[in-house]
Amino acid sequence: MDASEILASVRPLVLVVDSSGVMLDARGGAGGFLGHEPADLVGRLVFDIVAPDALADVAGYFARLTATPTHPVLMPMPFRSVMSGSDGLPYGVDVIPTGVVAGDGERNWVVMLVPQSMETSVSEPLNAELTGAGRDVVRSRLCDELCYHNQYGSLRWYFVALEDEPQVFGPRSDPGLLPVLQRAVDRGWQPWTTPTLAVDESGRPRSADDVLLPCTAPSSVTSAALRHAEPDQAFRLGFVPVELDGELIGVYLELRWVPASGELMVRANVLTRIQNLCQVTALLHERWRDRDRLVLAATRDTLTGLANRDALTDAISAAVEPSAVLYVDVDRFKSVNDRYGHAVGDRVLVEIGRRIVASCRPGDVVARFGGDEFVVLLDGIDLATAEAIGQRIVDSFTEPLEVVGAPDHVSLSVGLAECRPGTDPVDLADRAMLVAKRSGRAQLVVA
Repeated sequence: MDASEILASVRPLVLVVDSSGVMLDARGGAGGFLGHEPADLVGRLVFDIVAPDALADVAGYFARLTATPTHPVLMPMPFRSVMSGSDGLPYGVDVIPTGVVAGDGERNWVVMLVPQSMETSVSEPLNAELTGAGRDVVRSRLCDELCYHNQYGSLRWYFVALEDEPQVFGPRSDPGLLPVLQRAVDRGWQPWTTPTLAVDESGRPRSADDVLLPCTAPSSVTSAALRHAEPDQAFRLGFVPVELDGELIGVYLELRWVPASGELMVRANVLTRIQNLCQVTALLHERWRDRDRLVLAATRDTLTGLANRDALTDAISAAVEPSAVLYVDVDRFKSVNDRYGHAVGDRVLVEIGRRIVASCRPGDVVARFGGDEFVVLLDGIDLATAEAIGQRIVDSFTEPLEVVGAPDHVSLSVGLAECRPGTDPVDLADRAMLVAKRSGRAQLVVA
């Protein structure tokens, strides 16, 4: 094989780009580089195949490189970027540039573009995590890892997180299937509970561990997927479970567009990469669980599970106007501890916290402020509505406590204060609560 034949057979794309950004030559990209035919790229600007979101960074990088003083060979650091496929969707690639001075003294660039799907390490999601990207972004980057698009077919990965309400995440190259999949899951589609294709089904994957399990999609998913298929392509769907400490925490859905006569196959090298992706996914979720536990320990009251003082202070600092604070104190709580014991008193405090939360809006911050004192931040609320919530808290204790070994009833004194610039709303609400106690207890007083 001569050099041209070798270059034509490699899967990364090799470009020769002049100092104005025009692609003078394009080799490699065997099977089509992200759906592009290399020969069709010659004469176009390299920026034409850069994804819009990455264009400013790539253009700036290129401008800085072309301004570099003349040197026979420049080998700047490779970098990661996002290119547009022939389908117009974004795909992660590694860019490896080399600057060469041609015989006429002009600087040309030889650039190798390696699709992220060809890499063997799950680096971009880990980089996103370590640089503080949100969890949704990290999950999307995980889905990017095994996506590809060439003349033989396309592959998209989606992740269904199952730790809370099922939520579907997709790759940057999602062609619009993410909301379709989410609706299907919301309506009860759970293919991971029971594989829907028999072992001898022609569409079943061949792999050592059957790591990719086949399943059938609801008609809404199949119809949407087939809209993105070529005339001679079929749609296949499989899933891979992800476990952490024996618990199913999520599922990867593999959506594949393949030649109609082709099978859904998992070869040994792909099997290893799928397993690696699942391991990294589990490790990231373990890291997030540990972080959540630390945050919970730092911001939650250990007895009631409510917010603590620190969390309340942070919430008040971030509150928007208008807002208000309720200061709640249990009337004669010392007598409960003295007569029934501290263990019973603790159970009473837990029930009091539960009723306060039930009387408030979702999202209101309810904190245990001291022994038998609670503070509620009512963010973005007018005074009249805040007063209604405060009265609802007082009225909720006209019902029996129903705590084993405890008195039938307790009452609360509540103070209410608006959050105004230059004031301490907690102190003002505390003073109003003391007025409520002096006025006979079991009532709400507005500062």
